[in-house]
Amino acid sequence: MAGLKSKTKGKSWERDVANFLTKLYGEPFLRVPNSGAFVGGYNIYRTQTMTEQQVKSFKGDIIPGPSFKNLVIECKNYKEFPFHRLAFGQEIKQLDEWIKQAQGSCELGDNWLLCVKITHKTSFVVWDFDKIQCPSTGEYKEYQFDEYSNFWEENSDEVKSACKKTYNPD
Repeated sequence: MAGLKSKTKGKSWERDVANFLTKLYGEPFLRVPNSGAFVGGYNIYRTQTMTEQQVKSFKGDIIPGPSFKNLVIECKNYKEFPFHRLAFGQEIKQLDEWIKQAQGSCELGDNWLLCVKITHKTSFVVWDFDKIQCPSTGEYKEYQFDEYSNFWEENSDEVKSACKKTYNPD
């Protein structure tokens, strides 16, 4: 029963993020049905028989709006998180795993965002500054993080701009 409750909690956060982004940008963001890295990580082989649009629709936990052609959003909703480790620049294996999962859903040229909600505490966004150059509250390894609402308030235009760019390997 605990697994079902956890899954429901995760789906709820995914819907909240999708609804928030739909309102923010005025275009549809949707929760990926049956999300769970359908084409990410070990399931990357599935992309070999899918169209580009199908692949885009199954990256991460959120199907982004049409202006965000290379955005992958991964969502996590957990009860506890060791914030004190961020303050002291210490490794957080759980956060490393979440980042790895977000990156694992990406193809070359994609930008990823990790939206994390810690129940009854806060929500925050983690991203790769090399891909989306936004100011942040803090750093974790080579990644940036900021409080969720503040991130979107301050950086919504930068995110949209970064996600319109096409990948150029030169």
